[in-house]
Amino acid sequence: MVATQQSAKQSGVKGEASKGSASKESASNGKPSGNPENGTPHQTLGGAASSIAGKFESAAAEKAESAVSGRGFATLLGWVTENVIAVTRIGSDVADLAVRNLRLAGRKDLARLGAQQARTEDKLERLLAEVEQLEAELRRSREADRKPSR
Repeated sequence: MVATQQSAKQSGVKGEASKGSASKESASNGKPSGNPENGTPHQTLGGAASSIAGKFESAAAEKAESAVSGRGFATLLGWVTENVIAVTRIGSDVADLAVRNLRLAGRKDLARLGAQQARTEDKLERLLAEVEQLEAELRRSREADRKPSR
């Protein structure tokens, strides 16, 4: 709160300094100074803006400090944190379920499928070798059947 009051004082001092420099410039131009301290109704736009900003900043700082200083704010902050963590956990679980339902294969699944494929290839090689042996045997038996008939 002290830092906020100091910044408000500094902004007020800056505004007065800018008003003073504006009055010097306007005095050299022959125009009205616009300094409210002299009682003239004209005020520079920059001075008015800095004055309003300083007032707004100090009022906002006081309201924010009074809102944060109470026990209710700490309780509310705790509830919000719990809810954020719960929603994050729910989102994570939903993402896990979505990936699981896509039935994407993992490393274990791929290793198991690779081993199964290797076994199937071995069986096919043995079956092919057996078929080749049977074909050769069939050829020999046909050739043997043809020779005596001649």
